[in-house]
Amino acid sequence: MIARKRWPYVCRHVALLVLAWGLLARAVGQEAPRADPWEAAIQAFEARDRAAPPPQDALLFLGSSSIRLWKLDESFPDLPVINRGFGGSEIADSVRFTPRIVLPYKPRLIVFYAGDNDVAKGKTSETVLADFQALVRVVHETLPDTRIAFIAIKPSLKRWNLVGTMREANALVRAFTETDKRLAFIDVDAPMIAPDGRPRPELLLEDGLHLNAEGYTLWTSLVRPHLDAALAATKPGRLRVATCQFPVWGDVAANGEWVRRQMREGRAQGADVVHFPECALSGYAGVDVKTMERFDWIRQREEMDAILALAKELGVWVVLGAAHPLSGDHKPHDAVYVISPEGRVVDRYDKRFCTGGDLEHYSPGDHFVTFDVNGVKCGVLICYDIRFPELYRQYCKQGVQVMFHSFYNARQKPGGIHPKIMPPTAQARAATNYMFISMNNSSAPHSWASVLVTPDGLIERRLPLDEPGVMVSLVDTDRRYYDASRPYRLDAINGRWNSGELVDDARSKDRQSY
Repeated sequence: MIARKRWPYVCRHVALLVLAWGLLARAVGQEAPRADPWEAAIQAFEARDRAAPPPQDALLFLGSSSIRLWKLDESFPDLPVINRGFGGSEIADSVRFTPRIVLPYKPRLIVFYAGDNDVAKGKTSETVLADFQALVRVVHETLPDTRIAFIAIKPSLKRWNLVGTMREANALVRAFTETDKRLAFIDVDAPMIAPDGRPRPELLLEDGLHLNAEGYTLWTSLVRPHLDAALAATKPGRLRVATCQFPVWGDVAANGEWVRRQMREGRAQGADVVHFPECALSGYAGVDVKTMERFDWIRQREEMDAILALAKELGVWVVLGAAHPLSGDHKPHDAVYVISPEGRVVDRYDKRFCTGGDLEHYSPGDHFVTFDVNGVKCGVLICYDIRFPELYRQYCKQGVQVMFHSFYNARQKPGGIHPKIMPPTAQARAATNYMFISMNNSSAPHSWASVLVTPDGLIERRLPLDEPGVMVSLVDTDRRYYDASRPYRLDAINGRWNSGELVDDARSKDRQSY
């Protein structure tokens, strides 16, 4: 029995225990609100925007650490890009913060990467898809024209045990993107896998998870076509050009297969026009084809029919070199066909200046060819025409902005001059006439590599030498390039061959004094 004098002491302690138990129960039942782990990062973005508002209608990169660590200004120095990556985030985090770090910019394209952390934290592939669908829904409710490109969840050494779920998620997301033209799926999985079936370690940092510089170089090459396509699609005066090269030879069927393969590859990268070399379909007379007298015109027509059908299926322009038959005893033309996205030949350029060797097999042409794509005026020339600046000048007078100049300068002997002089000659033509030039060649050894020349006379991009390839480039006619002759070009075209005002001075007329 408790002593009477200790009773108050016991009662106080019991009351304190009851109170403590009640407080503990309340704490368990009603936890204090937890701070959002990304709130500080989001506020930092908002503060940065207030200090220096980013451009609207730009290209927004959104997602987890693979986005945050990407040095976009180095990968895409010529494009309006915004980085809103916050490391460690999941897809749902981007959905939650979309009203604050996506919608205010009104981006024309969102490049999105996340899902890696989702799977690592136990989310299923179905949840990854559902969360991405939620992101699309939130964006398109306010910005219905914004494109969204999902970069596939990447393979990595650290999370290789999760690759099955990641690939299931990729497959679900890819299928979803195919239901809406505003969506795209960028496959980085296959290019990051080595021949042994495991992730390529040279693409990753020492942690086996994040990309290194080489990894980002790969991603840049895979993402760039989608950025350029978004820019070209939203504004007239821009188009995507696929400059193609492959080893042209005398087998028309094999050439046709190469053409169709590269048409698909170019279109998959967003190309509006796919450009092929001189005689790409027929082979070059005197080299691949000894004589045109027994040429298989029936087979070439069959291949052309298949190419026209594919152009219509893909909805793409095709600029294709091939021989064109004439009637009677007339030799064929060395021609370039202009094929529309409706699968029709809308025009044909015939090589005007043929070499002495060409004239043994071909008849020369007599006309210029221009056509418009997305508000950009295009022209066509073939090989030896490069030696005649008068042809470029005539196209310049017609307002041509992009020249598709097809060559066959392959199978060169060691030390040949053509690889040394052809690209610089094209650079001069581009600079003096202020036009882009897509300049391609057969890749049969030994050749010179296909290039894209910009209006300032610089080679912007180049394919590998003597290897098949498709190079997709953005032609932006609104971009200003260096153009020293701009103020006087029209005067020169019209026959005024000096700048400024001439003076009437005897010492000017006396050209023998000093």
